[in-house]
This record gives sequence, structure tokens and C-alpha cells, in this order.
Amino acid sequence: MTITPQRRHLAALAAGAAAFALSLFTLAPSVDFIDAGELATAAYTFGIAHPTGYPLFTMLAGLWSHLPFGEPILLLNILSAVLAAIGTGALVHLLWFLLGLADSRRVPAAAKGRQKNGAALKRPQPLADEARLGLAWFGALFTAFSETWWKTSLSIEVYALHLPLLVIILWLFATALFDAALDERRRSRRFLLFAFVLGLSFSNHMTTVYLAVSLLVTYFWKEGWGASSWKRIAIAVPAFAAGLLPYLYLPLRAASDPVLNWGNPVSLERILWHVSGKQYSVWIFASADAAKRQFSYFLTSFPSEFAFVGVPLAIIGAVFALIRHRRTGVMLLLLFASCVGWAINYDIHDIDSYFLLAYLVSGMWCAFGLWALLRWFGQTKPAVVFGAAALLVGLSGGLHFGRVSERDNTLVEDYTMNMFRSLKPNALVLSYQWDYWVSASLYYQHVKKMRPDLTIIDKELLRRSWYFLQLKRGAPELYRRCESEIRLFLVELDKFEHGTPYDPAVIEKRFNDMIAAFVSRSIDTRPVYMTIEMEKHLAPGYERVPEGLAFRLYAPDAPPSADAPVWDAFEYRPYAHSDRLIDNMINIYAAMLINRGAWLNGMERYSDAARYFDRALGFQPGNQQALQWRERNAAAMQMSMR
Repeated sequence: MTITPQRRHLAALAAGAAAFALSLFTLAPSVDFIDAGELATAAYTFGIAHPTGYPLFTMLAGLWSHLPFGEPILLLNILSAVLAAIGTGALVHLLWFLLGLADSRRVPAAAKGRQKNGAALKRPQPLADEARLGLAWFGALFTAFSETWWKTSLSIEVYALHLPLLVIILWLFATALFDAALDERRRSRRFLLFAFVLGLSFSNHMTTVYLAVSLLVTYFWKEGWGASSWKRIAIAVPAFAAGLLPYLYLPLRAASDPVLNWGNPVSLERILWHVSGKQYSVWIFASADAAKRQFSYFLTSFPSEFAFVGVPLAIIGAVFALIRHRRTGVMLLLLFASCVGWAINYDIHDIDSYFLLAYLVSGMWCAFGLWALLRWFGQTKPAVVFGAAALLVGLSGGLHFGRVSERDNTLVEDYTMNMFRSLKPNALVLSYQWDYWVSASLYYQHVKKMRPDLTIIDKELLRRSWYFLQLKRGAPELYRRCESEIRLFLVELDKFEHGTPYDPAVIEKRFNDMIAAFVSRSIDTRPVYMTIEMEKHLAPGYERVPEGLAFRLYAPDAPPSADAPVWDAFEYRPYAHSDRLIDNMINIYAAMLINRGAWLNGMERYSDAARYFDRALGFQPGNQQALQWRERNAAAMQMSMR
């Protein structure tokens, strides 16, 4: 039976709907870790996000976040599910085309009439359209249910838009080059559309560059090096440039001084710094050891991405794609290799999203692998192969459901609210817990309008000159009081940012002096806090007293009273997952309870201290420090009763 375009569209819609339904069921209900709060704030307020700015995503998400129903953060999380679902549906169309392209391979003319054991050489039967559509459908769903793709669909992230853009780019490129049904005029239009969407993708995320080697090799392999090939590229350049136009958003919006204006990209220099990700360049191609470590991580995490059994299936599919249509096979291999080769040279913790293209290719290989199995074992009983494919998709969904589901994940919201409750009115707090609450606080302060009285300073962002414009805008009185120290530091920071000679000892001293000024010129008029990770040498001479999730600073001549009420009734909804960020957050809860207990122990408030050690053990039952303090506190209590 011939598959009509309408049936293909319905199949793509069904795949996207299935992926969307599962994403919606496992969706994060609130702000997630790392950049979620910042991205949501940038979108909702139409501000400037961290490098590379992601203007296409910011504008799209900004419009979406103002839909007249639902919480903005929930709407933005749903947007990720929608975008990933669109990518899943588009993948059905891409796989349909590539499988058909590989199936169009014919026995070379020179082989016609050859004999094998006295019999005429028999060409393999073409793939039935129903089978081809089924392979495309299962391949798309298997990819959508892979771990990182699924995770990407659950909370606000720029990678959610990257998924459909990657798939659409590959479909436009492949059809522009290889679709025999296109006449020259339609082919040229398709190529222009490809160039435009490629530019759009760059205006969303710079990892689009991973496509370059594969697409260039495939293009010139197919079209040759003649003048017509270069002419087609030259004609496509304006379309590509048009796709980059969203970057105009950065200087235009930055000039209006938005609430979040990361990098302040108003000058050509600052635009280039922002778009190129200069701030993060120290982690790119950092060292051979870093690349080796990231490659090892990729190799160990890859099998679980596709429920383990997907690995041999993908290998079979990669070989089969090369056999059936060499250009397609090589294109996919180069896409995979380019992605892994680039990504392993970025030395960051949360690297998984940078492997998304490799995972996409692997999912496509799995579709080819299913085809190979159909060729080898399913000629008489194709239902067996498709039953195995359905089982594979179900296995992937079942295996990953518990690992990726965020439907009960309110950890960041709870932690941020607990931090807010820990801080007295009009407090100044210095922290660099960006991943846990500082990013989220941007959303709660500027979108939800909660605790506008707080001045929250990210200690590490103080090492970037643009951040002082934000500080001056958000805390003008603090900026005025400390302006002399800020200016001295900015002189040294300018040398660092422009790559001119500077003295590390001088810049560090200026930095420490500035932090000390923030504290000394605030502490008489407002509460001042530092979170647990802030180094002890910053603002010395003040007593750090654990109060809730932060340490409040007290001057030596104004010691705190042990009887002063402190909010510490942490409202914490457990989440049955464990990873680096979650474990560290639990560590902070336990550590702050232990610190409070230890301080009360020093004040001879032994029974109160005991309650804190017990509560710390409620967060971490085997915490050795809490156990030791509880034993020491019990002994001190007994001694005091004698």
C-alpha cells in the first residue's frame, strides 16, 4: 500500500503526541536547577540571558510565557515539552526520507545478468511503505525516549528548541540534495530554506557548528567542486544571514536596560564577547586530560541512553546505512563524530546536552538497525521485528521513567523559599550557589515579585564588569557607598577582560577589599549574610552565625543573642532521585543544621543543639559529623548536670 503524505503527517503527529504526553506526565512543576530561573526571567522580562544570549529562544519563550493562563515557569516547562514533541514528529519525516533514500539503491548496471551458482543475481525486495513508516515511527519514539532527549523536554532549556531545529535542518539538507522528485527550482528553494533555518539554529545555540563538517563533506561529495556548487552556496549566504537576524535583539534590548542584562551587549566588543561565549572560553579545549575524562563519561553513559540494547542495534544500523546508501551513512558518522569530538573538549559538569546530536544520530541508526533485522529475519514474519521494536520502545520508556521524571521535583523551589525565610527583611546576601537558588531567585524576585527587599549578590559574577551595571541598577545605595572600592577593582578587571598584563595578587586584593566594603558599609543598617561556601578570608573580623540556610555576619561589638528567634523550619518535599546537584543540596541542609547545633553547643544550649543534630540526621541518616556532634553534645549535657 502506498503511504500518502497525509498518512505520514498523521504518523508524525501521533509520534509527537505520544512524546508530548509522556513529557507532560513527567514535567517539572517548578523551577529546576542551574540556569532555569535565569532563563525564565530573561524570557518573561525579555532580557538578555547568559552567553551566547540565545535570542531566538528568548523571544519565543518570552511570548509563550505571557499566555493568559498558568504560572510562567510551568508554561515555560510545557514549552520544552512542545518543542521536543515537534522534534519527534519531524524525526518521523526525516527517517522516512533517509530510509527511502537507502532503499532506492539498485544493483549496479555492471552486475546485471551476472550469475551466482547458475542462478540470476536477485536484487533484494524493496522495503514496503508500511514497514518503512513503521521503522521511522519506532525510530523517532526510541530517540524521544532516550534519557537526555527526554530530560530536555521537562523544564525550560534552550536545548529544547535545538532539538527540532537539528532535525528540520537535516531534513531540509537531505531532501535538497537527494530528493529526485524535486525539480531544480524547488530544489533551489529547499536549499535556501535550509540555509535560513541553519542561521536560525545558530541564533539559538552555537553547537549548531557540530553540523558543519558532515554537511560540507556530504554537499561537495554529491555536488562536486565545480562553479555551480559554489554559486549555490553564494546564493544561500543571504538566507543564512537572514536566519542570524535574531541576534539584533541583543544590542537593541540591552540598550533599554532590561531587568536581566547579562553581558550588556551594546558595543561591538561586548556583542562579540557575548555571542562567542568568551566568558566560558577557559573551559573549552581546556586540556587533554579534561577531554579524556569527558570522553570516558560519554562512553560509560551512552549505553543507558538507549536502554543498553540500543547500542548493538545502533552499531548494526550504522553499518547497514553505509551499505545501503554510502553518502547517508558517512553523513551520519561524521555528525556523530563531530558532536562527540567537539563536546568532549568542553570541561563542564553538565555535559549531557552537548551530546544531543550524537544521541539523535544514534536513534536514527537504531531505525536502520531495525531495518537490517527486518531484512535478515523478518521477511516472512515482519510482525516479530515490529513487536521487538515496540518492546524496545517500551523498555526504554520504562527504564528511563524513574530516572528522568521530574513531576515531584520541587527541590529548587523549596530551597529558595527556605533561603528567603532564613533572611531578615532588607538583607544583603552574598552567595555563589547559582545552581541551587541564586538563579531561581531571579525568577521569584523579578517575575513573582517575592522578597524584593533582598539584595542578592552572586560572588562569582562580580568577576565580570557587566554585573556592576546590574548592581548599580538593583542596589544603587550599596553601589554608591562602595564606589571607590568598585572603581579600583574595575581598573584591574578591565585588564583581565582585555587580556592585557595584570597582577593576580593585585586583582585578588581589590576583589577582597570590595567584598569587605560591601559588608562593613552595610552591617550597621541592614542584616548581612553569606552562604556556606563563601570563603573564610572574605570580610574577616565578623562572627558568622548559622541562621537557617545562611550565616549572618555580626560585628565583634554586637554579638548575637542565643535567645534571638531564628527561622529554621525547613519545608522540604523529598524527591526520590540522586545526582550531583541533589546530593550537594542535601549536604547543605544537613551542614547548616549541624553548624547551628554546634553554635548552640558553644552557647551551652545543649538540649536545643541536640534537636539540630537529630534533624541533620533526618536529612542524612549516616552523617558522621552529626553523629559525632550528637555524642559530644550529649557528653557536655551530662557534665553540665553534675
